[in-house]
Amino acid sequence: MSLQKSRYESQSIVNSFNLFIDTGKAAIIGDGRSTGDNYLVHLGDNGIEAMDGEIIRMSLVNFNMFNNIYGVNLNNCKFRITTDRTASLGGNIRAALHNIPRKNYKTVGAMASAFATELASGLLIQSQAEGSSATTATTVTLPAVETQLSDTDDRLIDITITFDANHLFSSDKVFIQCFRQVGDSFALLGALGLDSEPPADGATPEPKENSFEVTVPSNTTIRVKGYYPAQRMTDPNVYVRCSSTQNGLESIVLSDPIGDTSTGRYMGEVLNSNILAKIHRDTEFINFETGSSDEYFLNLQQRKLSTLRVFLTDSRGRPLGRPFGSDTLQDGTASGLEDDETGVIINKKQNQNGNLFFDAVIKVEIVKVRDPKMLDSMPPPPLLPAREAQNILTWQDYGRPKF
Repeated sequence: MSLQKSRYESQSIVNSFNLFIDTGKAAIIGDGRSTGDNYLVHLGDNGIEAMDGEIIRMSLVNFNMFNNIYGVNLNNCKFRITTDRTASLGGNIRAALHNIPRKNYKTVGAMASAFATELASGLLIQSQAEGSSATTATTVTLPAVETQLSDTDDRLIDITITFDANHLFSSDKVFIQCFRQVGDSFALLGALGLDSEPPADGATPEPKENSFEVTVPSNTTIRVKGYYPAQRMTDPNVYVRCSSTQNGLESIVLSDPIGDTSTGRYMGEVLNSNILAKIHRDTEFINFETGSSDEYFLNLQQRKLSTLRVFLTDSRGRPLGRPFGSDTLQDGTASGLEDDETGVIINKKQNQNGNLFFDAVIKVEIVKVRDPKMLDSMPPPPLLPAREAQNILTWQDYGRPKF
């Protein structure tokens, strides 16, 4: 689509009305594919149609939902531990994917402490697999759990892990990795995000990069330090999107967190957008009320609207709290009860029978933008009757005589 189509001669509202949406019973009423965060509205006999020279404009007036999405979720909790004890020492390359416990954290220190516990546990397992006699790994973590965001602090994660026996690793053979194609844990932890292709689960790749500054002060300690200030969450906004073709533009990363999986890069920079609005996540609520200076709207590139799909994502086009490309019908839970053994969410119907839904008011306007110019010419005059004709009778045939 070219923005040439968006240049108007004038704009005047022909008709205007409000569309009230509530997705609380999406699984019961309406389209069977609808969920609380991916809602299809079938207008039926109430379809909206614009005439020649008119467009359909939709504006978000009001939006409300409860913030039932964890700050640390499937999209920012994953990190990989890779250790390499060379064959000359009787060791192997070992790698395992780990998760920071998914929940809300009051402070950065609380999140760092949870990361440190999982990190120490993973390193202890790999150390034991190499033949270490260590049985425990204790941690000392900064920032302290009680350190508030308003306190004087640099928010840099600093973890010292102490083993009760030789862990068998050297400083250049321990890698803590955060892959950007897997999620945003690098931003959460203040680490370097790796753009290389992440290894498959269970694989034992040759370690090459580190997301943290990792040192081994002694044969019983390992120290892990973040490069940048850590965060309690990575996505402060919810994006309301509309599947209908419109005239907005967006950065390509807002719809694709992966790009080319072989290079980690993108072919373009900007594409046509399906974003209707960006709404800030508060502690308990996610809400928006339009004002005189902050109006979200879109102009549809179609003249008739009979079906509208409104859905919610994070800033990378991922379903809320779920990986990119997840089926919102089969995997509809952003946060909730997990199995103690596997860490897998037990019930995945939060957006169908749970509390992941929203209500909104969308203003729909029919806007006249130009006066269409029609072909207006004089019709050919009627032929004279035969008795009055002075010559051979002819008939108009697109300017050619016909006898």
